[in-house]
Amino acid sequence: MSIAIGGWDRQAMRELYRDDSAARHVLDELAARHKNPNRGETSVDSLGASGIDRRTAINVLRAFADNGCGEFRVGRRGQPSRLIWLHPAIDVAREAAGGAASPTQNNSHPQLPAIIPHRTSAEASEVVRMIEQRVRVRPGVEAVIRIPEDLTQAEAEKLAGIVTNLWL
Repeated sequence: MSIAIGGWDRQAMRELYRDDSAARHVLDELAARHKNPNRGETSVDSLGASGIDRRTAINVLRAFADNGCGEFRVGRRGQPSRLIWLHPAIDVAREAAGGAASPTQNNSHPQLPAIIPHRTSAEASEVVRMIEQRVRVRPGVEAVIRIPEDLTQAEAEKLAGIVTNLWL
């Protein structure tokens, strides 16, 4: 079993880059960019503009989502089908191609493991899957919070109370 360090499976993305020409094309285009996609999203339509047919574009974006890079959303109510990146797209693309992620983006927040062991008793342990949520606080400022996938309402309320009191 591969453990995703930093929230996405680097090895799986490298294999996808190596084995899938359409994924390689998309990742190469992203790696060549200076800025991440607008609103942190890549739409199926935008890949169509790159010469990739719709079915292939959907498959590529779903593969990225399956490897922990983002969340694939099927288009509804006029919204296009798209991948909402959970990690900087440029960093994912460069890492998948075998290169280093951009230093400015790596210094903005530390990369933490997506799977963190959690002790439930003195002898037993379970693996708690974490998700990363990015929140735009104001223009140019983004907050990042890592929470368990199975966050309970009580835990969410506890976190909300902590955040509410941070400005004091």
